[in-house]
Amino acid sequence: MGSKQGSRGHTGHTQTGYVRDVRIERIGRVTIYERGKSYFLYYREQGRSIRRKVDGNLASARALASRTTAALSGGDPSPFDFNRTTIVELVDGFWEHCQTVQELAPRTVTGTGRR
Repeated sequence: MGSKQGSRGHTGHTQTGYVRDVRIERIGRVTIYERGKSYFLYYREQGRSIRRKVDGNLASARALASRTTAALSGGDPSPFDFNRTTIVELVDGFWEHCQTVQELAPRTVTGTGRR
């Protein structure tokens, strides 16, 4: 029962004994992990486990973890919480926004203005 290969559950090690990910630190409700040469943030939001890769170094991971903790504490959505959209929806939404802005020159909406 006490063998190395017989451990069950998530241990942070692979079956061959290598460390899979290393916990660096915890900032509020957010944990920073290092896996290989990349940093990940792990937290729970609305009952879901969320693990996101951070672009950059440990300092940027700490900054993003602080922003995420502040957002979660204030009841706001995390910086990673966004809705995916298609390019067509994005362009249509932009044109609709341009048409509703007050005092916008008509030539900028139709795209026929001179530069």
